[in-house]
Amino acid sequence: LDAATQQNAAMAEETTASAETLAADTDELLGLIRGFRVGNAAAAPAMHQGRRAA
Repeated sequence: LDAATQQNAAMAEETTASAETLAADTDELLGLIRGFRVGNAAAAPAMHQGRRAA
């Protein structure tokens, strides 16, 4: 049981690290694509409505 608990804790730490990396990569990608304008500029704010704070 102790080994299972330790394995679960390790997997949780790995998942947290992966989520943090993904969030940082997402922020970097958003920074890169903000420079692009396609079509109607009024439609651009709708893209960011679903984004939540990390």
